[in-house]
Amino acid sequence: MSPYEESTGHVSCPDCGADVPVDPGYRPWCGKCGWNVVPLRDESRLTAYGRILERVATTSGRRFGATLFAEMKAVGAGPAPRSGLALLGWATAALVNAFGLAVAASGLALFGYGFVSALAFAPALVLLALAWGFRPRLPEKPIWIAPREQFPGLYQLADQVANALGAPPVHAIAFDGDYNASFRKLGWRGRSVVTIGVPLFAVLAPQERVALFGHELGHGVSGDPMRSLFVWSAVNILAELTDVLRPQSIWDPDPRIGGLVTAAWNLLMAGISLPVEWAAFGLFFLLRTSQQRAEYRADLLAAGVAGTEGMVGFLDRLHFGGTFQFTLERVAALGGKGDVVKELRRRIGEVPARELERIRRMERAEGSRLDDSHPATVFRLELLEARPATTAKVVLSEEAAGWLECELAMVPEHVKRRQLEAYMRSLYQ
Repeated sequence: MSPYEESTGHVSCPDCGADVPVDPGYRPWCGKCGWNVVPLRDESRLTAYGRILERVATTSGRRFGATLFAEMKAVGAGPAPRSGLALLGWATAALVNAFGLAVAASGLALFGYGFVSALAFAPALVLLALAWGFRPRLPEKPIWIAPREQFPGLYQLADQVANALGAPPVHAIAFDGDYNASFRKLGWRGRSVVTIGVPLFAVLAPQERVALFGHELGHGVSGDPMRSLFVWSAVNILAELTDVLRPQSIWDPDPRIGGLVTAAWNLLMAGISLPVEWAAFGLFFLLRTSQQRAEYRADLLAAGVAGTEGMVGFLDRLHFGGTFQFTLERVAALGGKGDVVKELRRRIGEVPARELERIRRMERAEGSRLDDSHPATVFRLELLEARPATTAKVVLSEEAAGWLECELAMVPEHVKRRQLEAYMRSLYQ
């Protein structure tokens, strides 16, 4: 239970003494001095190295975020300017992929030579194992794809939005149980897939649903480097190798596992993993500005299709991610007996305006992070509101909106409850 669950009335701000209203179940905060707007981050579990990375992500993210926001206010949804960082990122991705190919070729050559000299087999196997670690990664397939013949209204809307954007039509639409949506390309053919979280889609108004498709399909034309299999694979190669190589700790407190030997081995693996981790962080750094710029452009493109009002409403709904998590926890506390979507709709309707204002102030205070793929939502809203309002090119009729509601109800129950079940399993791990 939140420490403020039963609080009512007003409290005095401990910093400036101002009168602070208290909404039951929500964090009290001071609008005068900003007390309690931003919750304290728990860094107790971070290592010294982790705290350094955290500082870099926040301080550099704020600086780059401010520069990018000013740039986007000036150029809008037009073609993105050439970025030296982005070009260096592409070059780094090329090196990662080329290194994997070179290692694989060397391993195969040594393996072939092994039939002449058996001594070549051992190094060949080592090289081939390393090449396997650098193999290209393909995005995972969605958990459930909506058949076009059973969801005609959904695909018709997606096709209308793609046509208005001048983007290729979507190959498939998938659903999951998250409070999110995404666009990705699957397989070597790069077929586009929009994945929609049922909880998010359920709380959107009709034009906000148009905006969702506008934003996600806009990624197909917004210049986002992470939509390229070439770049996406390089990033995931480095990230996965870091997870495999880096030990969870140097010293194992269990005396049954040869403490000094284990510590020495872990220290060696930590040293090997550091260059890979630095390369991964460097590649993230080089691409993040381009990726966040693509998010802004996708927002502006979506506003041109759904109208500024619809896009602003969609972004405002993204502020309720915390409400979704709280809903999961409450339904899980009841043994999972409940409808997450219905409960979420009810709770969102009860969120006070003051809590939304606190979330916006918190995002503005924290700014953008270097390790975030998206700019802070509050900055995305400010960019839309700073530009002339646009009218919708695609308007969802009342009849079409009704069809979407019917189709949403056809999504299998195991898909809708996926996040809830994953959360409940995590409680017992």
